Amino acid sequence: MIGHVSFHVRERTPLPDGTYRAISLEHRAPHSVMAWAGRIRGEAADKTGIDIKPGDYVCRQIISVCGWRAVWEYFEHESDFRNLADTLRGIVERDSR
Repeated sequence: MIGHVSFHVRERTPLPDGTYRAISLEHRAPHSVMAWAGRIRGEAADKTGIDIKPGDYVCRQIISVCGWRAVWEYFEHESDFRNLADTLRGIVERDSR
């Protein structure tokens, strides 16, 4: 279950089936970060992070790691989500200052 989503991004352009690639991050400070990466339904495209629910994802992978560095390292090898992860990294680093 997605708790309080701290950060959320999606691609601007839908995929041919009307879904969007997206990543939602839940920061469970000080213990871990949970990432949801997958495709969200078109009707959920304009939702903000706090409004994203598990049912908004059509297909998803879930990872739980100990810190931000592990999140970025994981997505370095996930070509479908690398650009979204780079965008999120910029947001996280900006908001963490």
